[in-house]
Formats: sequence, C-alpha cells, structure tokens
Amino acid sequence: MQHLGLISLIGYMSSVIFIMHKWGYDLDLTISDHVSKGRSRQVYAPMTTASLTLFLVFMLFWLLPELEAPTLAYLLMAASYATQMVTTIIPRTKKQTVVHDSTASLSGLFMVMLLVVLAVHPVVGEGYSAIIYASVTSMVVLGAFLQSRARKYYAVLQGVFFTTFGMNIAILTYLVAG
Repeated sequence: MQHLGLISLIGYMSSVIFIMHKWGYDLDLTISDHVSKGRSRQVYAPMTTASLTLFLVFMLFWLLPELEAPTLAYLLMAASYATQMVTTIIPRTKKQTVVHDSTASLSGLFMVMLLVVLAVHPVVGEGYSAIIYASVTSMVVLGAFLQSRARKYYAVLQGVFFTTFGMNIAILTYLVAG
C-alpha cells in the first residue's frame, strides 16, 4: 500500500507526457488545453480518473493514518480530489473555461493547504517540516503565477507544481511514515 501513492503519481504524469508527446505540445498552453478534445481526451480522462482514485485511496487509507493526521487533512484531501475530478470531467473549452479553471485553482489550493496541515503536525518533525514549508512557498508563488493562463512555458510550470507536490508526498511516505 505504501507504494500506491508513488505509482499513482507516476501514472498521472506518464499519461500527460504520453499525450503531449503523441499528439503534439505547446509548452505555453495548459495541460488541460492539450487534453480537452479528441483522442487525447479519450486517453486522459480514464487515466487521470484511475490515477487520482488510487492516490485518494493511498492518502485516506495509508499515508494519513500512518501520520496520525488530523481530520482537517482528510477533508482537504477529499476536497482536492473532488475539485480535481470536476476539472477532469469538465474539459477546458470556451463554454466551460471559468468552471474548469476555478476548480483547477481550488484543487491546487487544497493541495497546498494539505501540505501545510501535515507540515505542522508533530509526527513530521522539524527538519522535514522545513523542507515542506520551502516547497509550499514555491508552490504558492507558482500558483499565483499560474492564475494567468497566458504565460510562457505554462505546461512546464504546471509540471513543476505537481512534481513539487509529489516530492513532498514522497518525503512524507518514505522518510516520515516509512
């Protein structure tokens, strides 16, 4: 069960990289722009749904219990999952851009808040908490920057945001709880 989180994160990132490689990419577009229509959507939606669900199971049934996390961590994880699922289900099209972008932003916000809640938890320890705080700071700066969708290298910055989150989950999984 411990490795399910890493497997789910790798699965998600692999599906995004596969889609962008197979059907072309523009690093200035959002990941959602790359997967909003056609064949890429048919691959992305089920892969993301599976990856996110595996990650939720990992968090709720292994990592959060191992860390003896407070109830707020469970609520933030559930909120992040729910908003990310809405983002996955509703493609980023002209009609639905506001809803899609709003739920994507909320999901990122819930991810950052979850890391903060875990960083202040006594089980984590000061050293790892410092690493998480530094990461959260970079995620907040990136998140603010990503609010404007018309940015150079937007997809790369999104990748950095998700990778930073994944790195912190790996730290919590293998160094703190492991």
